[in-house]
Amino acid sequence: MELTEVHGMRFALADLDEAVRTAWSPYRDRVDVVRVENPASERWPELRAAGFVPKPMWVMWVADPLGSEDEYLAGLATQERSNIRRAKRKLDANGLKVSIRDIDPALYDVFLRLYEDRIAEMRHGWAVATEQRELILSDAANHFAVCVHQDAELVGCCVARLDKDKDMVRIRFSAVDVPGREASLARAFFMAVIQVAREIGHGSVSLGSDPNLYGHIAKPGLLGFKSRLGFGAHPSHHLDPLIGNDQADLVLGLSRLGDPAIVLGYADEVPTDRLRLEAFSEVEDIDLREYRAKFLHGEHTHVLPSYVSTSL
Repeated sequence: MELTEVHGMRFALADLDEAVRTAWSPYRDRVDVVRVENPASERWPELRAAGFVPKPMWVMWVADPLGSEDEYLAGLATQERSNIRRAKRKLDANGLKVSIRDIDPALYDVFLRLYEDRIAEMRHGWAVATEQRELILSDAANHFAVCVHQDAELVGCCVARLDKDKDMVRIRFSAVDVPGREASLARAFFMAVIQVAREIGHGSVSLGSDPNLYGHIAKPGLLGFKSRLGFGAHPSHHLDPLIGNDQADLVLGLSRLGDPAIVLGYADEVPTDRLRLEAFSEVEDIDLREYRAKFLHGEHTHVLPSYVSTSL
């Protein structure tokens, strides 16, 4: 077993036999999550009996752009259609201009200032776009940006990649300023990326890949936001073998995660695209309506005993 801390979260990395044989409760003061990498599916029943959730490491959010925006919006809930249209009206009312631009160092660095401001607000922020600056710029020919400007100021930006091999437009990173977030500007530029996919004939759009432990880096509300926009989650490595693998997680405590923490676990006894909602909470009858989605195959709440760590 190895104890490690990753972006503010304390993990115990165990092999499969350690995972199912160890009494983990005494570790709660120094471990938030026990994790097994690449567990054989034949042993999943043992892991589940011990409280672990077999899951993909990352989930990729994918949607079909369909033939037109009207057709796409018709598949969304009434409230979400209204939210998108309201965001577009606010663009016009506030004199904001949306443009599609090539990626270059100057634009990317302006975007990073906006992005890093948002990351700094997070409890366990991870500035992936900053880490990947050179990688993005070295592949600039396959990237583009949807920019929202107020006069000369960049107030929102979405960086996307054209993945011709997979017939997909991938939204990589996005950020808006605080007023833009309050005005839901992200909805407007995500719709612009979907329109780019239609115009070039790509068959799918990805709204990024998330680390599959909502409450750590990505928050549970992001799950609901993406699903309401019409995207469904898939194991990332099923679509791109370079992104992640299978894992099994046992959540011991929520002091660094928040309540609820959510994992999209495998719904079957082998790795498939069927995922179910696995919520971890100290509240037995927690309301999960905000996180439910059409693509999910069931849900389960893991009720954890109330606990306050003495080592925060």
